[in-house]
Amino acid sequence: MPSDEIIETMARAFAPLAWAALGTGDTLAHLNRRKASMRHARAALSAAEAAGWVMVPAAPTAAMIIAAETAIDDHKDSDFSSAIDGSRYSYTYFTAGVEKAVWDAMLAAAGEPE
Repeated sequence: MPSDEIIETMARAFAPLAWAALGTGDTLAHLNRRKASMRHARAALSAAEAAGWVMVPAAPTAAMIIAAETAIDDHKDSDFSSAIDGSRYSYTYFTAGVEKAVWDAMLAAAGEPE
């Protein structure tokens, strides 16, 4: 589950008036609306996770990039071959499943939002 900071950010988006500063202090009604918006944010995140969705950073982290590069290297095959005329050339190809392996590696490296 994401951090309280992320949940509060979502809650503020769900009920911006409940989070507006009153100047003289918060009323009980505002506090109750804030608590309700926090429950709604947690429920929305739980429903999304139950459906198979996860939160990831907007841009890949260094750990995610390294994990992707490692997955690519694990699925890469390179060799040399000869043409009919006797010339040699190198080739590289990727084994089946490289896309899924990269995706899984990046998600695993993303970790939990702070």
